Amino acid sequence: MKSRKTTAALFAVLASTAILITVYSASAYSVASHVHEYNGVLIWPTPGYSFLPWPVAPTGIMIMIIEPLNQTDTQYYQYVINSGILLVLTTVLWLATFLVALKYRKLNTAPKIEAAHHFQLNGV
Repeated sequence: MKSRKTTAALFAVLASTAILITVYSASAYSVASHVHEYNGVLIWPTPGYSFLPWPVAPTGIMIMIIEPLNQTDTQYYQYVINSGILLVLTTVLWLATFLVALKYRKLNTAPKIEAAHHFQLNGV
């Protein structure tokens, strides 16, 4: 019984984390589509973009002013977005979530099978 509760809790944590990371990834790649390289420098087309703490893009009327990425956004773009770590993390989280869901399903169906087997052995 405890194993089922642990598996259910693990599934809830993994599923919510996977959903959060998926939404974050979509936002990050949406913001990353606005990054350009000009003479070896990464730039935003308009001030107001940022990757951290949550990827944001400016809204409203935009004035086209080229702004270089700060050091944090540059490193985040190069090491997390371009390297594909964010996509790998999202994929691994979803795979783990599905594996835990399959384990939970197997645990929920196991007692029914054992009970039917018990009745067959006892001649009931």
